[in-house]
Amino acid sequence: MRNRMTRPGPKSVSTEMLETDAVTQSTQILRDNAGDYTTTSTSFTDIDGTNLSLSLTTTGGDVLVWSTLEVQNNSAGNYTFFDVDVDSGTLIGAGFAGGITQFQTGTADRIMNVCAIAVVTGLSAGSHTFDLQWQVEGGTAFMHAGGAAENDDTAPILGAIELKK
Repeated sequence: MRNRMTRPGPKSVSTEMLETDAVTQSTQILRDNAGDYTTTSTSFTDIDGTNLSLSLTTTGGDVLVWSTLEVQNNSAGNYTFFDVDVDSGTLIGAGFAGGITQFQTGTADRIMNVCAIAVVTGLSAGSHTFDLQWQVEGGTAFMHAGGAAENDDTAPILGAIELKK
């Protein structure tokens, strides 16, 4: 039962507010690469298999995965697609040509903020990996990842949290 009298601070939850058997393990990466990532790949590939990959040990519950990115493509009219690979073999957006999210540049080098949120179901208890991936329809995609002088340069975020069973 929740203790409705407990008022945690901003962005926090007290343990008294959690339901019995609530699962609270989570992980998040905020990546400063000191520069942009780029790709010309027309098939899904890891953006950075080391630094934009995370592991989460679960008890068998569903996992909420999210990412926020600042990206651009140097070729007008081309799409850039994003997805998350689970355990090196299953894309969350499998079956969708555009992955879990995409953007199309109306003009070359237009900077877009991209956000994706998805729930992964059917995972067994144990350790699972989540790798941020992308591909382009054409042109070169750039993902800002810190270190640039522009005011619009932000760090990509990839996160996951196991949801209550």
